Amino acid sequence: MSRMDISYGILAVLAVLAAVFSLTVGASSAPDVKKALLVLWLIGPPLFFFFEYWLRYDTLSKQGDLEKMKDLQQRGTQIWAGVAAALAAVYFKC
Repeated sequence: MSRMDISYGILAVLAVLAAVFSLTVGASSAPDVKKALLVLWLIGPPLFFFFEYWLRYDTLSKQGDLEKMKDLQQRGTQIWAGVAAALAAVYFKC
């Protein structure tokens, strides 16, 4: 794993924590902030997965690590979906 991958992971965890905090505590009086966080979370990670695959495809296919990256992206997608569902539940107070 490269330093860039670790940096992206740390940034993603901090973004999730900030979004959850903002949706539950910090932005109770700012519904526009809640909407923006929810939309960014729903659109941001899939775009990241697409661009990561697109930008790193040639390098990884030559190194034979393409299947590993696909597996990691699949797991990341599942985590993204779970967090998205949790954020939607908090946003809509289900």
